[in-house]
Amino acid sequence: MTPLGVQTTFSVKHLCQQSPRQSCFLNHLGDNLSTMGTRELSLNKETAVLEVAKDFYLREVAPVVVPNACILASRIITVALAKYNVQCWATQVDAVCWNNEGFRLRNDLNAFRSTPTAWSVGVMSEPSNQWVRNELESGSNPFDRKFYGHLIVETPNHFVDFTASQFDRPEKGIVTGSPLIVPNSRLTEVKDGWIVPIEQGVYVFRDAQHPASPQGTPDWDTNYKRDAKRLIEELRPLLG
Repeated sequence: MTPLGVQTTFSVKHLCQQSPRQSCFLNHLGDNLSTMGTRELSLNKETAVLEVAKDFYLREVAPVVVPNACILASRIITVALAKYNVQCWATQVDAVCWNNEGFRLRNDLNAFRSTPTAWSVGVMSEPSNQWVRNELESGSNPFDRKFYGHLIVETPNHFVDFTASQFDRPEKGIVTGSPLIVPNSRLTEVKDGWIVPIEQGVYVFRDAQHPASPQGTPDWDTNYKRDAKRLIEELRPLLG
């Protein structure tokens, strides 16, 4: 049990675990009348938790944290989902957003041909060589750093990224519409990951194993507790 008394039915997902994305298109095979009602009820509960969590995050958390507080956001969401027995994963990913011109010219998730109108921004599991050189020159070991990747939440039915706004560059043609709650059926698999529909531009992510884990960070271990408790209190009148 967590300190909040919530059964931990969630975990940080590693690459060996099956992704709900890869089975979302098979979910309805073998359905019968008895299971369809149960599944619909479960989906409604999952959706309700996520929508209330989105409103709570925008109102109570986002105004007072940095835009890239993905560990904190993911922890709050997963605790709330677990409270209502919704299976979920906090998933470590590489994530890149392109404007339309950048996406058209891209070779893979790591690079695209540079032009004055092409643009991308993202978080990758492997820092650039220049970043490593800068860290070494400053006397730091870049691989001793804490988790610097991106963390999103997955459920059997949804992709969830409440901190995608860190990628917003409206002047460059990138607008995510964050916080994102996207049905898995709306994700599109491509050669280097999965496309998430956003308001303007293209968001692509792929599973990644970062050198450091988000577990053990203050946002994962302690900072989430107050907000997770308050979110669950808001959910109680709706879901019990």
